[in-house]
Amino acid sequence: LSLSQDRKMIFSTDVTTVLAFTAIGLSAIGFLLNLVIILALLSSRRLRGVVTTPLVIAVSVGDFLWSICILPVLAIKFYTRSWDTVGSCNVFPVLELVILGASVLSLMFITINRTCLLFFQERV
Repeated sequence: LSLSQDRKMIFSTDVTTVLAFTAIGLSAIGFLLNLVIILALLSSRRLRGVVTTPLVIAVSVGDFLWSICILPVLAIKFYTRSWDTVGSCNVFPVLELVILGASVLSLMFITINRTCLLFFQERV
């Protein structure tokens, strides 16, 4: 399914411009902060031994990929007010859902890990 070019935009030009610059800002912040988190966790010998560290790194990698792959394309879409900037490529929606799903699953695993550590302390 593709959107037709004659479809009217719901939001005004001002709103989509603000959304575009917000996406660019979030992309830059997400890139920098997630890179710092990944490097800090990988460089600390003490933190590498913590059970949750690989899960936190997985969340950071997912957010890092979201920041460099998805947010810039969304910014272009909002700024140009065209939803067909990626063309007829079906990879973008798949990539968007895979990255989002990986982040959500990583957060779920962190929750399960922390719950097990809290309620089953004597067994862990």
